[in-house]
Amino acid sequence: MKKSLIFFVVLLLAVATVPAFSASESDIVGKWLTDGGKSKVEIVKSGKEFKGKIVWLDEEVYPADDPEAGVVKYDRNNPDEKLRPRPILGLELVWGFSYNAKEHKWERGRIYDPESGKTYNCTIKLDDKGNLDVRGSLDKWGLVGRTTVWEAVKE
Repeated sequence: MKKSLIFFVVLLLAVATVPAFSASESDIVGKWLTDGGKSKVEIVKSGKEFKGKIVWLDEEVYPADDPEAGVVKYDRNNPDEKLRPRPILGLELVWGFSYNAKEHKWERGRIYDPESGKTYNCTIKLDDKGNLDVRGSLDKWGLVGRTTVWEAVKE
């Protein structure tokens, strides 16, 4: 009886440590609608890394209430003045990711926020609904930051 109880506890602990949903390396490849539906990002594998660029914007020009109304959106908040003229459409938004098969996530990447002009450390996980949990953080451990959800684009 005691051996059965020990076996059951060990089995329960083993099952509890296995992720409910496991991803494969290529699951991140494709088009994703960003949180709020403002843009679509296409993620590709290039060599050993995964990266992605903006391939669609809900508004390609600045709206009527913006001082630059009607102008094609560009990287105006970039801290590097030389990079500011770049259009937002086609801008590389995420890069440098490698897949961690043990933890079922893409890590050691970076994400750029064109609205603030800031770049953050980033990790990405696939959730059980097939969405990406994209976590940008100030620290390398991901403790200080925020997570947004990107939905797969069905085309």
